[in-house]
Amino acid sequence: MQATLIATRDRALTDAHGDGVKNSQISAACAWFRCCFALGVDPTQADWEGMTVTQLGEHIISFICFEILRGMSPLSVVNVYLPHIENYWAELGVDIKFSEARKCKRVKLVAKGVMNAYFKKHPKSGRVKVVFSLPMTDAVSIFLGRDLKCVQQLFRLAMRLGIWFLLRKGEYLKTYKNTGGLRRNCLVFSSTSGAHIPYAMIGKTVASALHVNVKFSKTDPHGYGRLVSHQRQPSGAACIVSEIEMFIAKSRDLWHIKETQALFVWPDGSDLMADDVAMVMKGVAGLLGKDPKKVSAHSLRFG
Repeated sequence: MQATLIATRDRALTDAHGDGVKNSQISAACAWFRCCFALGVDPTQADWEGMTVTQLGEHIISFICFEILRGMSPLSVVNVYLPHIENYWAELGVDIKFSEARKCKRVKLVAKGVMNAYFKKHPKSGRVKVVFSLPMTDAVSIFLGRDLKCVQQLFRLAMRLGIWFLLRKGEYLKTYKNTGGLRRNCLVFSSTSGAHIPYAMIGKTVASALHVNVKFSKTDPHGYGRLVSHQRQPSGAACIVSEIEMFIAKSRDLWHIKETQALFVWPDGSDLMADDVAMVMKGVAGLLGKDPKKVSAHSLRFG
C-alpha cells in the first residue's frame, strides 16, 4: 500500500505542470545551482533547512543580482525563476523557508530596484489593443502601391494565414532569432476523399481542406507538432484554402520554389521575415487611422 501511495504521489507531482513549465523549472533550478557554485557554495552540501529567513533572503538577493549580471530579464528572474525554485524544493520535500524569504522586505526592495532599472531602458509597452482583422489585410494594396502585386499578395497572404489559423509569428514566419518559419511540406492539401494532394498537383487538383502541421511553438517545446485545419469555403466566400492553394501553385511554377522551402518566399527564394510583416502591418494601421505602436505580429493572433 505504501509503495502505491508513493507512486501515486510521484505521478501527481510529475503531472502538476505541463512540459513547458517543467522545462522552465529545470532551467531555474540549474540557474540556482550555477549561482551557488559561482559564490563558492556547494548547493548539495548547504544546510538550506537550517537557514533563517534572513540568511536565505540574502542568497535570493545574490541570485537575483547574479542573473541580472548574466543578462537575464528581472521579469523572468523574479516572476518566473523564483517561483519555480520554490516549487523545486517543495517537490523534493525539503522544508526550507524559501516562500517567506521571497516575501521579506529586503528581497522585495532589491527586486523592485532591478525592475525599475530595467524599465528605464525597456519602457513597458501597452498591451496590443489594435485587432488586425481580415478586412484590414485588403488595405495592404493601398499602403504598398497597387503596382506591386507580387509584394502585396505575399504580405496579404502571410497576414491572412496568421489570422485564419491563429498562429504565432514564430510558428510560421522566419525571425532573426532563429531559423523558424513554416516549410511547404508542413502544409497538406486533401481532396474530398481525404487523399493527400502531392505538391506537384496543388492547384491542379481542387483541394477540399488545408491542414497545417505546426512543427514547433512555445506551448510545444518538444516539437510533437500541432495540426490545425480549415475546409474550403463556398465560391464567393473568403477562403484561405483556395488563397494559399493558388499562391503555392503560382510560386512553384513561376519562381520554382521547392516543397522543402518556406511557405512565404520572395521570387528569389529568400524567406519573408516576421519583422517585415509587422512593419507593413504598422503602416496599414497608420493608413487606417489607428495607432501603429499598438500593432505587432501578435495582433493577428490577438484578433
